[in-house]
Amino acid sequence: MSQALPLAERPFYRWLVLANVMIGTFMAVLDMTIVNVALARIQATFTAPLDQLRWVLTAYLLAFGISLASSGWIIDTLGRKRTFLLSLSVFTAGSALCGLAWSMPSLTFFRIIQGIGAGFIQPTAMTIITEVFPGRQRGTALGFFSMGAAASITLGPAVGGYLVDHVGWRSIFYVNVPVSMVGLLATWLIMQERRHPSPARFDLPGWITMAVALSSWLMAMEYGQKEGWLRSPQIAGLMALAVISGLAFVIIELRTQRPLIDLRLFRIPRFSVGIMVMFIFGLGLFGSSFLLPLFLQNLKRYTAEQVGLLFMPAGIVQAVVAPFAGRLSDRIGVRLPALLGMSFVATGLFLNSRLTLFSMDQQVLVAVLCKGIGFGMLFSPLTAAIISSVPRDRVANASGLLNLTRQVGGTMGIALFGTMLELRQIYHQSLAAQALTPGSAPMVATLAQFQERLIAYGLSETQAAAGALSLVFRAVSRHAAVLAFQDAFFIAGCIALASLPAIAVLGSRRVAARSAKGQAAPAGVRRVPGVEMRAPAAGGPMPAPGEARRAPAGAGQAPGHGVRRPGGAPVPAREIGTASAAEVAGGDGGGGQ
Repeated sequence: MSQALPLAERPFYRWLVLANVMIGTFMAVLDMTIVNVALARIQATFTAPLDQLRWVLTAYLLAFGISLASSGWIIDTLGRKRTFLLSLSVFTAGSALCGLAWSMPSLTFFRIIQGIGAGFIQPTAMTIITEVFPGRQRGTALGFFSMGAAASITLGPAVGGYLVDHVGWRSIFYVNVPVSMVGLLATWLIMQERRHPSPARFDLPGWITMAVALSSWLMAMEYGQKEGWLRSPQIAGLMALAVISGLAFVIIELRTQRPLIDLRLFRIPRFSVGIMVMFIFGLGLFGSSFLLPLFLQNLKRYTAEQVGLLFMPAGIVQAVVAPFAGRLSDRIGVRLPALLGMSFVATGLFLNSRLTLFSMDQQVLVAVLCKGIGFGMLFSPLTAAIISSVPRDRVANASGLLNLTRQVGGTMGIALFGTMLELRQIYHQSLAAQALTPGSAPMVATLAQFQERLIAYGLSETQAAAGALSLVFRAVSRHAAVLAFQDAFFIAGCIALASLPAIAVLGSRRVAARSAKGQAAPAGVRRVPGVEMRAPAAGGPMPAPGEARRAPAGAGQAPGHGVRRPGGAPVPAREIGTASAAEVAGGDGGGGQ
């Protein structure tokens, strides 16, 4: 009579795990977009000035980034399941507390708690997916994972706008609680625990210097434009502190045997190129993501709910495209899907650069759909290529570094495009002022036209003259703002195009081959023919089940010394070597194009 297989060995287990981690990721990403539409109501409730209101976003971002940086050590130490349970619990508690906030300082503090939990969710989910799915299915799995993130981005503004208008701003935090509770229950029942066999000691000096560097940099980016950048002693001091502590962090991490963030991963060519592309992705694409809602709300007078509904089709398209892009990258490699994806994104940004105050909704929708298709085709192949380039025992560290890079790039992009928007608006206003000097023919004609219309509405000649002058300056300001948005979108499109050569290099066979050879074993790892495993310390135990990595067929393996199944039984020699080359080399399934 056959014995039933344990859950972890059943074919559908990995798909249950994928659905499980998508719940947590959905809520974490949702909360990064849903809050934006509630800021005005929060400001009115607490009568808070704008600089305090921005900390509702900045506090979450800061906590999110610091959590990302230390996620690798937490995952290896506590285990995948425990880390996911803990992070989702902290996020749920932070969400409930945000809904109960009684002042701006309390809301800011609770957002920090929420950000800490959210910062661990995504890298833990990516680590779990990478370990559960073999190399030939990893792109497909990450495609479905991206679909969940896309759905949350789609629903965030629309759901947030509806809840704020009809229920109240506190409901955008309370809505996280029941969904997250379902995720906690599913994690407890479904997921199997897996821990690193020999987790490192916590790298306290590295964590302190990293936290100081990241927080100083983010604060300088947040307030640099307001305070005058290097003209402000406070901003100059923050940037100097960020640089000094950042250099100290690099020195400490390179000298530490088991670092908090493994900078030695940059020795792997595909990982290095992929991280560079991810930084550009965050800088140009995530950084410019706030521009279109700002344009639509401030200049075209759309409501938050209207903006969310306009973006919804793009999110649906992205959610549909992402799994197919992941499966395509598994079959033919990362190059073609990623190049097509970035090309679509660049096209959407260039279409945005042609928007005016008189653009129809259809024009906006076409640009948004192009970006939705591009994001869907780009993100999952790019993530799969980066994560698959590193050994499995270093995936947790690599996923944390990947997400941190994207987050820092996005923060820098927001600061860059925010500054660019203000500077370009001043530039265009100065050009218009030169053309509309007092007494010039265009100025006289424009004033006369506005004055006639105001007199027709019943104003006196004196009132009409003053009103006409005000209307001229307002029209000039709005026109300058439109041109500034067009410039910012155009620069974002150019940044997207500039990443195409790096994506082509990322998908090349030569880089894939060099990356497979460059997966140097970390300290304490010995290589034997056909097997990679951590050498036990003197008198120490053998590695935990699942730590061994198989070699390609025909590698001339010795009979499975030390290679065992999860149940403890040794693996026969005839079965060692059945893994695909893509799985061993950490490739994308297609070997690159």
